[in-house]
Amino acid sequence: QMLLRRILCFLRIPYITSQNGLHYCELCDTSFSATPIAAGENLRMTMMSSAANWKHCPCHVSKLRFTTGDNYVVAEVKQVEDGTWFFRVQARVRGRVATDAGPQPLFTPLWAPVSATDAAGRPTPLVEHLASETHCRLEGFVASGTAVLVSQAAVKISKQLQEQVGLSLSRFKTGLGLVDRFCTPADVEQAKCLERVRDAEIPAKFLRAHAGAQDREIVWMPREALSAAMEAYEQRQRDIGKRKGKRASGRDCNKQQRQPLNDDAALEVSVAQQNESVEGTTCELGQLPDTNTGKRPQ
Repeated sequence: QMLLRRILCFLRIPYITSQNGLHYCELCDTSFSATPIAAGENLRMTMMSSAANWKHCPCHVSKLRFTTGDNYVVAEVKQVEDGTWFFRVQARVRGRVATDAGPQPLFTPLWAPVSATDAAGRPTPLVEHLASETHCRLEGFVASGTAVLVSQAAVKISKQLQEQVGLSLSRFKTGLGLVDRFCTPADVEQAKCLERVRDAEIPAKFLRAHAGAQDREIVWMPREALSAAMEAYEQRQRDIGKRKGKRASGRDCNKQQRQPLNDDAALEVSVAQQNESVEGTTCELGQLPDTNTGKRPQ
C-alpha cells in the first residue's frame, strides 16, 4: 500500500503543476494552496491525542497532547511522505519549567495530525478546484478539440521538430501574434508551417520591404511567403550583377579608346603630319603673285 501511494504521488494530474505547497492550473491560469488548512486558522480537536494517528510525525519528541474539544491556532502545515497532513502550534509550557522561567510565559512548537481535528473531512483545495464550473467547462473545450492550450501545443511541436520549447512557443506568440492561452487546431497547423527568417540568410531590410512591414521586426514567416521572398532576393542579386557587368564593360571600352599609341604608330603619325605641313606650305608658295608682272601663276 505504501508503494502504491508513492506511485500515485508521482502521477501528474492533467493541467496541474505543484511546487512549494502551491498548485497551478494551466487551464484556468490560477494558483491555489495545496494544504487543506491555512496558517492562522483555528482548529478544534475531535479526539484524544492517544487515539490519533502519529505515524510519520515530523517531530517525534514534540507531539501535542490534547483532548476532545481543545482549540489551537495553526502556525505551520506540513505533508509527510505517506500523504497525511500535520500542523504545528505554539503551545504554552506548563509545570516546573514554566515556573522557573518567571512571569513571562514560555511557548514551544508542537505537532499534531490534521486527521484529529474538525478539518479532517474537509476536501482539499485541489479537489474543489477540479470540480469547479470554470475548470470543467475549459476542460470540456479542450477535450472536444474546439480549443487547444498554446503551452501544450508548443511542447508537442518541439518534440516533432526537435527544437526547444521556447522556440516553439515563439511560433504562436511572435509568429501568429496570439496573446490568449488557447488557440484553434488550425493555428497549430499554421504554426508548424512557419519558418524562421534568420535561417534564410536574407537581409532584414529587404525582407521587411518585401513583406510591407517596415515598422516591425519579422521573425517568422509562412513557408510559401519566405520562398517567394528568397526568389525575389535572388532575382535582385542577379539584376545587380548584370548592371555591374555592363558598367565594367563600358569602362573597359573607354579605357581602350584613351590608350596611348605605341612608338611606331606615333612615328608614322608624326611623319604624316610633317608631309601634310610641307605640302601645304608648297601650295601657299605656288599661289604667291609674280613680283615683275604682279600676276599669279596659272
